[in-house]
Parts: sequence; C-alpha cells; structure tokens
Amino acid sequence: MRRTLPGTAWWRRHAGVRLTTSLAAAAVVAAALVVSGVLLVVLLERSLTSAVQGAAVQRARDIAATVAQDGVEAVGRLDGSSERSVVQILRGDEVLASSPDIDGEAALTRLRPSVGQIRTDIARVEVGEDDDHSIVALGLRAPDGTPMVVVVAQTLESVEVSIGALRSLLLAGAPLLVLLVGGVTFVLTGRSLRPVEAIRQRVAGITAEQLGQRVPVPTARDEVGRLAETMNDMLERLDSAATSQRRFVSDASHELRSPLATVRTSMEVA
Repeated sequence: MRRTLPGTAWWRRHAGVRLTTSLAAAAVVAAALVVSGVLLVVLLERSLTSAVQGAAVQRARDIAATVAQDGVEAVGRLDGSSERSVVQILRGDEVLASSPDIDGEAALTRLRPSVGQIRTDIARVEVGEDDDHSIVALGLRAPDGTPMVVVVAQTLESVEVSIGALRSLLLAGAPLLVLLVGGVTFVLTGRSLRPVEAIRQRVAGITAEQLGQRVPVPTARDEVGRLAETMNDMLERLDSAATSQRRFVSDASHELRSPLATVRTSMEVA
C-alpha cells in the first residue's frame, strides 16, 4: 500500500496549475541562485586573496633584493610598514628588523624557507584590528652568507570587506529575485490558462438542447487551440448523435401510428 506524505492529498486537491508552476519556477531559481552565489563568493575570495598574496610576494622580493645586496641596515629605506602590510627580517627565530607596528614582537610565522624559496600562509596577526593576513616568507642569503628570511604580512581586510558586501547583496537580492520570478510566472501562467477556463465555462453551460454551441478557439495554434478544436469536434459528434436519435424516435413514432390506429379501431368495433 502506497503511503503519501502528510499534506500531499490536500495539496493535490487545492493547489492549482498556476500555484504549482509558480512554486516550481521559484524553487528552481532559488536553487540556481544558491549554487551560483556560493561559487561566486568562493571564486571571488580566492581571486582577491591571490591578488593580495601576489602583492605580498612582490614586496618580499623587493626587500629581499635590498637585504641581499646591502644588508639588513638597508631595510630602513624600505620600511615596508603601511596600513596594509608589516615586515620582519629573521635569522632563525631571531627578529633582526621589523616594521614599527610590530617592533619588539616575536616572529610572525614559523615558516623558514630555504634560500630562494617562497612559502605562504594565512594567519591572524595582532596588528591594528587583529585581522587575518596573507603571510609570505622568502629565504635569502645576506652579503656575509648568513641565511635569513623576509616575512611580509599583508592584511586581508579588503578581501573580507568585499566578500561581506557581496554576501549582503546576494542575501538581499536573491529573495527579491525569487519572489519576482514566482510572481511573473503566476501572472503569465494565469494568462495562458484563460482560454482553458473559457472552454470550461462554455462546456459547463451547454445542455442537451444546446449541443449546437461551440467553444471559442484561440488564435494561437498551440495545445490550447488544439484542445478547443477537439472539444468542438466532440460537440459536433454529440450534436449529430442527438439529431440522429431524435430523427429515429420521430420516424419510429410515425411508423407505429398506423398499426396502433388499426388495433384501436378493431377493439372499438369488437
């Protein structure tokens, strides 16, 4: 025995084509918006993070080139301190130089790449508002041959702001778009079903004495138009059958009059 979910029977009895079609269209659009919205957020976040990381890598290379040529003392001319990035120069775990914003702080990362290598990470750095930063560590060799590491931490605040704005836009716009699609579908479906309702009303008003009436045929040669033509063909057949039946009854009545009259006369004479 098949079981139906609670409310399914009620839905089948009361939900019309317009409502069902509108809800289906809204559900499809909502699902598409959710999937595309998630993909858009993920791809945009990766793209913006990659751009920030690229800027940090370029900054690390510039500072590494200066240190490799002129030593740590030259870092003063390439301070690297800004609202968006901070810099450290490490020798092992020892901080040889750093941006003023993190002066006296321990090493920002445990990344220790070998000379010429670049390693990246994303971590929270206690600078300003304590945002997530894209950390780039680049290994180099000082003029005296000492291996060092340049660390550049570039804030991801701009990425977080952009992604937050996009999420707010999607959360505000997606429901409106779903409602718009559902409403437009409801209206258009209603217009498409008007000829069907006209056919239903006309057929409901046709009685046995009015089989000569016909339903209106839409100008569009679509499914509704073919339905109207089929209904008219059926009414034509019913009309022909009713006419034939009336003719048969009339002829039979006429043919029976003479025998009945003879019998009646015979009974009266007798």
